[in-house]
Amino acid sequence: MRPLLVALLLTFGLFGFCEQTVASTQSSSVSTNSTSDSLSLYTRLGEESGISRLVDTTMKRIMADTSLTPYFKSASAQSIAYARKVAINHLCSEADGPCWSFFSSKMLAMVVELNDDLWTRLRGHVVASLQANKLSGRTAEQALEIVDQIGRDLLNPLKKK
Repeated sequence: MRPLLVALLLTFGLFGFCEQTVASTQSSSVSTNSTSDSLSLYTRLGEESGISRLVDTTMKRIMADTSLTPYFKSASAQSIAYARKVAINHLCSEADGPCWSFFSSKMLAMVVELNDDLWTRLRGHVVASLQANKLSGRTAEQALEIVDQIGRDLLNPLKKK
């Protein structure tokens, strides 16, 4: 499963399972374009269903990228489903949703090798997925802040060597 972790979980980090307690009841206008600071990022992303759409869009883009194909050669359907769950749970947790995380990207950096080119490609897929899901403004910026922190955690150990 390590090759799959490099391509998918690096984008969102490796985290624990989320216990969802809130149903997605926000309207699409609130989940996609609201910039109200009174709403949490979790709510503005569309709660669990919106975060799931964002992760699914990102995973499809990453898996369709022929330069990343080697990372998926040995991935089973079960490992892809697991990667999807942990990516959703991480983004949910970092967006102040009802999730619990037990693993950090700093811990992941100890076992994963990442370079600037790969990170730039992965981040580009996240940006395109935010746009495809009509997430913009402060909502998209905050989601990218989460992703960028993971990138810093994963790239910094390599730059210190």
